Amino acid sequence: MNEISIGQLFRIFESNVPFAECFSPSTNTCPLSNSCRLRQYIERALEAFYNELDAVTLADLVHGNCGLEAILSLTPPQIDACTANA
Repeated sequence: MNEISIGQLFRIFESNVPFAECFSPSTNTCPLSNSCRLRQYIERALEAFYNELDAVTLADLVHGNCGLEAILSLTPPQIDACTANA
C-alpha cells in the first residue's frame, strides 16, 4: 500500500474520461477549439492535480482512518485506538 500512488490510480481510472468535451477528439463539437487558449492552462492544471496526488499513497488514506474502518466494518466493535482518541 505504501507504493500505490493515488495519482497513478486516478490516471488509470480517469484516462479515458475527458475533462471537457474539447479533450475528446471523437466527440468534440466546440466551435472555439481551434482558437481556444484555455485548454493549455487546463492541461497544466490537470497535471498539477495529478502531481499532487502522486505524493499520496493508498496507505496515507487508509492507515488510522477510523471513519473508514467504521463504514467498512473492518474491525469488530471494540474500544480501540479510534475510540480512545475521540
